[in-house]
Amino acid sequence: MTQSPSITKALGHMIVMPLFLIVLSLVFPQLSLAMPQIGDRAIFEVIFQSYDGTFEKYTQILEIIDMDEEHVLVSNTLIDLNRKTTRNITEVEHRDSLPTTQMIQDLLKDCQKNGHQLVSVSIQSEIVPACFMEDPSRSFASWYGLVPFGVVKQVSTDQEGNTVTFILKKYSFGVAP
Repeated sequence: MTQSPSITKALGHMIVMPLFLIVLSLVFPQLSLAMPQIGDRAIFEVIFQSYDGTFEKYTQILEIIDMDEEHVLVSNTLIDLNRKTTRNITEVEHRDSLPTTQMIQDLLKDCQKNGHQLVSVSIQSEIVPACFMEDPSRSFASWYGLVPFGVVKQVSTDQEGNTVTFILKKYSFGVAP
């Protein structure tokens, strides 16, 4: 059984988070971005459910391993829990593609004022405030919080009815140089 193109596409683009930045730029056009920290780490449970009800489970580990003034080097490890395989790629991202602490704090502060829901999510026995956003077609929903990479949870459904869910299970912040 080969990995579906939809899950490959969804997992490969998780780190870039272009939709996250589009949403934030529309909601908060005045925000500016800055660098995250080396050592920021997020571990996601990823569930791909196809339109026919079958599903695949993965663990995705994102970690910032280096950075300079313009770029961030991210280790992206994907563990296929069904086939017991691991794939690791290192991606170079522009630092502006990742949210900052200030950006997330502003998002949380103005969440309800901008028509979204402020919710509490439990991660690692800790309650994390998150801003829940959903697109009008209900094909994409995200919970953003003050965690590395900014994503607490994401659920997206494509036109064929395949759903990919990312759920943050563990995280840790890097140390400032």
